[in-house]
Amino acid sequence: MSIKFPFGLATILALPYAAVLNPTIDNTRTMASCSLTGDASVNLVPEPEIMPGSEVICRFTADGTNRTVTPGAIHIGPAIAVNANKIVLVTFIWDGSRFLTKSSVVLN
Repeated sequence: MSIKFPFGLATILALPYAAVLNPTIDNTRTMASCSLTGDASVNLVPEPEIMPGSEVICRFTADGTNRTVTPGAIHIGPAIAVNANKIVLVTFIWDGSRFLTKSSVVLN
């Protein structure tokens, strides 16, 4: 078992674009980024030992076309619009049984 955030480092994930993104979440703080070249579904996969309150911050960028990110089956929250050439930060919180969308912010 590795040392978890806040005593250890946050997990950093660089996700290659895919129509379905399935990153494994195994830390109390995870930061992920993905450059979208198409619409995507995000299915965060929690490790069994992940604690309620754990946060996942996703940074999505879109190429020259508007894109949509759809939260997966164990997510609560609306689809996320990522407009062309924009950066969107989305924060998810693990409640012990599903990921809740906490916020979505357009940065530029």
